[in-house]
Amino acid sequence: KNDTLIELKNRLLNAASLEQKYELSKELVSQYSNYENAPTLYYADQCLEIARQLGDRNLITESLLRRANYLRFSGLTHESLSILESIDPDKLPVELRKTYYKVYMHVCHSYTKLQNDSHYRDKYIELALRNADSYLALERGDESEYLSVQAYKFYLHMGYEVIGRDELDPSGKPFPILHLQQPSSH
Repeated sequence: KNDTLIELKNRLLNAASLEQKYELSKELVSQYSNYENAPTLYYADQCLEIARQLGDRNLITESLLRRANYLRFSGLTHESLSILESIDPDKLPVELRKTYYKVYMHVCHSYTKLQNDSHYRDKYIELALRNADSYLALERGDESEYLSVQAYKFYLHMGYEVIGRDELDPSGKPFPILHLQQPSSH
């Protein structure tokens, strides 16, 4: 892993174009994302800066969504929500809109864990369900991600609480695993 990071950083230093720098920074975000927050956010910010220099609205939005997602992992849920509220999903191409709804769904879920008041927890569960529905309306029914969101929506609707999340499955692949708690065990 360290060799890969060193190679990517060297390639980034020698990148000739902003587009190459963006792609390499994005790859560094991906490489760091599963084990170290500070560099993940640093390279996410680099992606946003480069996207702004390029003046590419889609890359800017992609970078903002990536930043919102990693801020959520860092416990900065309010900041994530602020970023999402600054984006109009109706103006996004389909792939970015799908990403928007998934990130928003996960941010709302993170908010439910922070709320002691059931009124506010219910509000964020409702927002998570609404974003799950919006995502599902865009996704094809035969894809595993569609089924994962359907399952998430079902368990959330049934009152289950997500008490943990592993970013990797037991074989080390990037397929998140949610740990659920039954409603009666509170």
